[in-house]
Amino acid sequence: MERTSVRQSVRRRFFSLRRSTRVLAVLLVLEGIRALGGFAGIDVPGGGAIRFLLVIVGGFWLVSVSLDLMRRVLWRVRNRLLVTYFLVGVVPIVLVVAMVSIVATILMGQITGYLLISSLDRRYENLEGVASNIALGTALGNEPQAAAAAALAEIRDGRPTLDAVVHVDGHPIASTSGTLERIPEWIEPGFEGMLVAETGILLAARSPVDASAGPVNVLVYEVLNSTILSELLPGLATVQIVELPAVRRPGPFLGAPGTGVPFPSVVISRPSVAPLGSADEAPLPAAAAFWDLPVRWPSQVPARRLEDGAEFRMAAVIASRPSLIVTELFSTFARAGILGTSLIVVAAVFLCVEGASLFFIGRLTRSITRTVRDTYAATKQVEAGKLSHRIPIRADDQLNSLAVSFNDMTENVQRLIAEVKEKERQDSELQIARDVQLGLFPQRQSRLGSLEVAGFCRPARSVSGDYYDYVALDDRQIALVIGDISGKGISAALLMASIQSSLQAQIMMARSSPATVVSPAEIVGHLNDQLYRTTTAERFATFYCSVYDDDTDELRYTNAGHVPPILVRNGAVTRLEPNGMIIGAFPDVRYEESRIKIGPGDLIVATTDGVTECENAAGEQFGPDRLDALLVRHSRKPLEELAEIIVESVTEWAYDLTGQDDTTLLLARRPPFGAA
Repeated sequence: MERTSVRQSVRRRFFSLRRSTRVLAVLLVLEGIRALGGFAGIDVPGGGAIRFLLVIVGGFWLVSVSLDLMRRVLWRVRNRLLVTYFLVGVVPIVLVVAMVSIVATILMGQITGYLLISSLDRRYENLEGVASNIALGTALGNEPQAAAAAALAEIRDGRPTLDAVVHVDGHPIASTSGTLERIPEWIEPGFEGMLVAETGILLAARSPVDASAGPVNVLVYEVLNSTILSELLPGLATVQIVELPAVRRPGPFLGAPGTGVPFPSVVISRPSVAPLGSADEAPLPAAAAFWDLPVRWPSQVPARRLEDGAEFRMAAVIASRPSLIVTELFSTFARAGILGTSLIVVAAVFLCVEGASLFFIGRLTRSITRTVRDTYAATKQVEAGKLSHRIPIRADDQLNSLAVSFNDMTENVQRLIAEVKEKERQDSELQIARDVQLGLFPQRQSRLGSLEVAGFCRPARSVSGDYYDYVALDDRQIALVIGDISGKGISAALLMASIQSSLQAQIMMARSSPATVVSPAEIVGHLNDQLYRTTTAERFATFYCSVYDDDTDELRYTNAGHVPPILVRNGAVTRLEPNGMIIGAFPDVRYEESRIKIGPGDLIVATTDGVTECENAAGEQFGPDRLDALLVRHSRKPLEELAEIIVESVTEWAYDLTGQDDTTLLLARRPPFGAA
């Protein structure tokens, strides 16, 4: 059981690795098996293919791991800023320093090379002067050979390293016991330069053509050694003469430029010259500071092979220190110490500026990353539901302005959540109020004797300020009422409920006394007095109240400023105009009562102004004419269907139902003769 769980755990961990890692691990295992087989003397095939795949997959794995590591490192803003500062600030400085160092090294190397060539030229000129003096002394003597020997002896007494060869009319008449016995034919008069012989390197000069010397030619030379090399750049550098690599030229029979075929090489033969240096004679002085590192620079030195005058590739490797070269360059400066002090002061100022820059970079980075860190922590707090969390404001900048905006946002969100909860509570209460108000309206269509009655109310908001009702007074009378309270919403709904309760109370009193004749004018008068006493002056209502008597087919009504109800009779429309003023505006108002007969097929439709005053997008009202046309066209349809047609037409006409008034209908019809 334990082995199975361990195996499953290893399997899960293996397959949780990235694909390149799994492939690399498999290849490493195969390579390990092949290596073990090799140790055991077993030849396992496919080693080359495995190693090739290892290189490819390993490179891909290394790149992917590096990119993943870079993404993880650069996830933090602080690390991104540090990398940015490094790329923008440090890398250019390093490149500039490297460039300055390279240029300074090249410049100092070229300077030392120039000084070396100048020193060699001066030595050649000196040798040429010696050769001219010997030639002149030989030409002026009575015996050329004796004069030449005397001149040579005199020069050797002063400079033991010098050797010379004297020719008169092309024949050698005198020479030292040195390297040369005669002047090579290829050396022309006035020659000066370096000669490479089998025995070593020579510095030589031949006397120029001089009429006073006549046919005498002199070649003066000295063997180059460590002492002479140390005298070339004394106190400045050490010099080492080395042979450059052999020149290889294309062969005559194979290869051509651009073909990719290797050229066979022909090596120009030359004597091998051992390196000759002056380091043992005059080593470099100790470094002046940590930066005073040795500078080595090769400088090619012109040379000829002694036997045939062929060009010979020689180089002088010059070693010096920056402090020595700078001192040599500014040796003519009045006070060299001032220059050094000035450079030190400038370097100190630069270091101070760089230190201050690093300090301010650290401060700026900390201010940026701290604000980002605080903002990130705040988002986590908000994500956890702690909207009361606020980001500390530590400075007046754009990032902290972002923190201020975040704090304002969370504060607004917190307030909006509270407002949403309050609105949900109010909506719940409004829904309860709406349900209660709907319970105040008649719940179904009614019929008393020969009269059918139906009603409909659609509030513009949650609750309505309109009111309609039909209540049977006894077995032969029914009261039909509709009203429109000024205003909308809760206040209008509460006032409507007050009117409804007062109306119901009066109707109950009428029911308790069958002999009492219910008067619409008295009902409206009582409602006016109650509304005037219990509300402010700006609160009023329009009201229509009627009583239908089934025995007499008579409709008695009082219209207190309400939209005139419509009587549709035989396709003609008649309006029951108001016969009283609005209720609630003035006290002790006397209302009148009108009477009409309701015949078979007559339809009475009472509405509020939310039907006729409903506006479309152009601001045009639905109007009474459109309502009249609908009623005439559909007057014989069932009352509930007729109410749906009217409401649907008004809804299609309306631009914004929430901005319109409440839509309320009260319909009553006496069926024609013969209708059920």
